[in-house]
Amino acid sequence: MTVEGTAGCTGKVNTRFVMEPSVFHLGFNVIASPTAQICHRVPNFRAIGTHNLVKIKTIPLSSFPGVNFGCPLNSCIYDADGRPGSIADSTFPFPGLKEFSLVLRVGSQVVQGGTNMSFISTDAGDLEICLNDSTPNDNAGGYQIDIRVDELGP
Repeated sequence: MTVEGTAGCTGKVNTRFVMEPSVFHLGFNVIASPTAQICHRVPNFRAIGTHNLVKIKTIPLSSFPGVNFGCPLNSCIYDADGRPGSIADSTFPFPGLKEFSLVLRVGSQVVQGGTNMSFISTDAGDLEICLNDSTPNDNAGGYQIDIRVDELGP
């Protein structure tokens, strides 16, 4: 919503508003597959506009504590925050972000995801959910992702 002054008043005020559904619940589950992809467009979800506030919260599923990234002896099972203290090198699809973490993409904007985070969109487009893993074909598990988008009036 935008309000502009009239009759001798100056100024302009913008406010955020929530579009329905106020929270979109996505069950994010990955299964080991030779054709696994790094990123997935959020299905049945409207495009994100520029300057929108996108809020992400992930919730572990009762059957999975997170994603098992296929390391020996199940030594790399992580939630959306990824490997603590890590910074991915160039062998990962999103170098500079956390290894084995959730990554969000809108257009050309790439954002470090996590269990409870938010960002302002600088691009418009479909929201993509990605995992920062160079070998997605051995992954299994998942979590629920709750998505809320607060739009800014023009």
